[in-house]
Amino acid sequence: MKILSNPHTHSLYCDGKSTIAEMADSARSLGFVSLGFSGHGHQNFDVRFSMFGENTVRYLAELRALKAECAGRMRIYAGVERDYYAELNPADYDYSIGSVHYLFERDEPEAIRSGECADNPFYAVDGNTERLCEGVKKLFHGDGLAFAAAYYELLARHVEENHPEIIGHFDIVRKNNPVCHFFDERDKAYLRLAKDALERVAPRGALLEVNTGGMVRGYLPDPYPQRELLMHAKALGMELIVSSDCHMAGKLDFAFEDTARMLTELGFDHVNILSGTPGAMFEKVAL
Repeated sequence: MKILSNPHTHSLYCDGKSTIAEMADSARSLGFVSLGFSGHGHQNFDVRFSMFGENTVRYLAELRALKAECAGRMRIYAGVERDYYAELNPADYDYSIGSVHYLFERDEPEAIRSGECADNPFYAVDGNTERLCEGVKKLFHGDGLAFAAAYYELLARHVEENHPEIIGHFDIVRKNNPVCHFFDERDKAYLRLAKDALERVAPRGALLEVNTGGMVRGYLPDPYPQRELLMHAKALGMELIVSSDCHMAGKLDFAFEDTARMLTELGFDHVNILSGTPGAMFEKVAL
């Protein structure tokens, strides 16, 4: 069965390259039963990659109108991708994707969220490669495993504290690894860090996102999370949801069929999607 939904979609309201209308038109052409938008929630420290002020108000208003327009044909959801340090009210959104994109020199969450510590440098784990390498040298004395440990600790804390419905691109620390060689992705020490984090978040019941975004942009040959982590998630009883972390309307279902085949090979018989019918937010679909 085809996966006819995408919960992780960015538009011009943040760092996407397509309008909300263009995304919706693409979804309709693919026969989607539902489409979730997940603009980056407001951040006081890196506004280039997030919604802010009136932008957020317009985002939610446009999605309310689109919901009405698509009623009975395709369900539209107004979600948000919530970084650990984002400043937002989750009640404004239908669901949240809990993600970690940033590590700071000083871990001062409330000051960071309020914008009171502009002198606290940050490093994007999926951002500029040279900048990230500088950060790993400065914060972790060049120890890539320490960098990974800090990332997974923050992600687990995020899920425990903020209860997102979806856990975003779980091992995105791999994105710059082909260039920076921070750690060996098959190394037992690295995998133990990632598996420990999975074991912490599994009881929270959030859906684990299988995200093809690194493939879309040519960084990686496979989705987040890597296969061994998916197998560990399966053993823990975690439920999955597939996304393309879409930033361009033509990529809404990028590598969905290949990903479904991979998941079947790993022993999964279904994934979840945003429900196409009223009554529940998510529904299971067979692979």
